[in-house]
Amino acid sequence: MAFCISCGRELKDDDLFCPKCGAKNETVTVEEPMAAPESKEESIALADKLFSEYKSLERVTREIEDVKSRLCLQVGNTPKQHAAFKFFWPFLIYAAIAFTIGYVIASICAYSSPEAALFFLALGLIAIPILLIIGGVRAVRLREEYNRTEYDSVIRRNQQQELDRRNHDALLRKRQNILDKLKEYNPIVPVTLRDSASMSKIKILLQTDKAESFGDAVKMLKR
Repeated sequence: MAFCISCGRELKDDDLFCPKCGAKNETVTVEEPMAAPESKEESIALADKLFSEYKSLERVTREIEDVKSRLCLQVGNTPKQHAAFKFFWPFLIYAAIAFTIGYVIASICAYSSPEAALFFLALGLIAIPILLIIGGVRAVRLREEYNRTEYDSVIRRNQQQELDRRNHDALLRKRQNILDKLKEYNPIVPVTLRDSASMSKIKILLQTDKAESFGDAVKMLKR
């Protein structure tokens, strides 16, 4: 961390002058910009090196975008709680149907056989609590099973999200390291040519004797 010797304002590492008072930042050393190689062999070697670096940068950038898109899709990290009634209500319908069937049969048998009518009516009435008890037990079991499955799913999503976050941070650091290495070549590589495809074209121009140096190849591509 650097501070202005004149006014004491905190300065960034690349500040040549204080943004407050304009005093020169004595801690900054200005390096001479890199000069493009003149020989063809050195130019080809440089183009090949930059091709590899820009290729790595492009690959890392794609990986960052892929991880970022996965992180954007990862939502709903709170387990969803299922209610038992969600699984119980069909048994209410089953109980009503069972009683209705018993009642209809009892009504049909009422004139010919009162004993049979009472039997079917009693059977319909007994079916109601039996079905409701079975439904309640099954609904509780299904609720616990679904809630446990949902909880396990959320745990897995959280673990994957944490891995993706760590991977994203690591990729960002990797990309920054590549950019730092490429920074010294920025004076000789225009912004529009800072990619692997352009470096491949520069290398081809040099190898086919259409350009004599790295600088000549850059000028040809800029036209």
